[in-house]
Amino acid sequence: MRIHLREMNSSLWFAALGLAAIGLLLSLYSSYEYIHVLAFPLSGEASCNINAQFNCEQAIRSPFAAFLNRSLGNWGALFYASVLFFLFFYNPERAESPKRGLSVFLIVCLLSSLCSVSLFVITVKTLDAFCPVCIGLYAVSFLLLAVVFGMERDRSLGERLKVGVVNGLTIPYLAASFLIEQIRTQLFSARAPLLIFSLAILAVSLFSDLLSYKYLKATENMDERAAAAVQLWLAEPLQDIPFEGEDPVLRDFRKGDPNSAIRIVEFFDFECPACRQFYYEIKDVLSEFGDHVIIEYRNYPLDSACNPGIGRSFHQYACEAAEFARCAGEQDRYFEASDYLLTLEAMDNPESPVGVSDAIRAGINRLDLDKAKMDECLQSDRQILALRRDIEVADTLKLRGTPSIWINGRLLKNRSLLRDVVSYLVKKEQGEKR
Repeated sequence: MRIHLREMNSSLWFAALGLAAIGLLLSLYSSYEYIHVLAFPLSGEASCNINAQFNCEQAIRSPFAAFLNRSLGNWGALFYASVLFFLFFYNPERAESPKRGLSVFLIVCLLSSLCSVSLFVITVKTLDAFCPVCIGLYAVSFLLLAVVFGMERDRSLGERLKVGVVNGLTIPYLAASFLIEQIRTQLFSARAPLLIFSLAILAVSLFSDLLSYKYLKATENMDERAAAAVQLWLAEPLQDIPFEGEDPVLRDFRKGDPNSAIRIVEFFDFECPACRQFYYEIKDVLSEFGDHVIIEYRNYPLDSACNPGIGRSFHQYACEAAEFARCAGEQDRYFEASDYLLTLEAMDNPESPVGVSDAIRAGINRLDLDKAKMDECLQSDRQILALRRDIEVADTLKLRGTPSIWINGRLLKNRSLLRDVVSYLVKKEQGEKR
């Protein structure tokens, strides 16, 4: 690959290429381990675990390991793949605005370094161990910034930052324009193989979480996984979880055949991101094994408005949503209300308390509920009694977070193993009937 350079030292350019490649590989590995640890916990621990002080799993299991339902490794891979694409094809000799491109590149690297600083501070304050891969990525980020900083020595830092900030506001547009322009000019040139290779790297980086999941699922022995999952579940103590079905107003809600041999109890919070994601997994299990299971829904809002165990306002709409669902349950529409709330976009990206509350109450018309009865129920606060009963039961069970799942009275510590345990119990039940 031949790169013409007038405004920078070629050694720095190739140093940036090398650092971006290392950052890409570390990010892809981070994405792989994220999926490995959370979705395939029985296939062995992460290989980046060195000792108690330096291991990846604490970082992976922390709430800061993902953004917008994608691992930070996935985002990092996309970032470094984009940097590689820029370094492969950006030619300051031919660029209409060479200063703009390199100044924006500096700003992007500066933002990347600031993110690294923030994540390192979070690690120090909230975790008991350091992630070796994360430390490697932090180092790459800072070194890349230093290299890019040294590329244009004939312009002051102030001038470069000014140009970078002004043009950095249109980074998505600039990136899309640059990508389209390179495809248009390079696809039928001698550099077409490099273009195709770069686009492939971008595609892999964009879907690194998904590709890691597909690979692990294809290579994992599902029978061994199921056997190990069942052994972990059976190792948990048997706990009594009462069901309140007598009171027509404050009853518990369950779906399925009451005589089913497989009883699933889920404690959840309508505003909890993990609960909202797990909703679809529960839905798939019910769709596949609905004739064999019964599932009970219990509320555990992570908010001090109705949960005495929460010392601050955390999920500030969780109590309101839980009360709304239970009031709808008085009209035998609890599950429809739960489906509505767990898929309500306003709960994912709340703009204001009024907006979210209005979106929740809009369910009255959406579900064709009796408005007068709903208003009376919500004003009475009687369903708060049922919510607090669920909370008391959860506290007795020593619930550690949401969603929490119990199958036949035993805690399922890793919810990704739900289908494995249910499948085993269904096969066992069918074998016993033969």
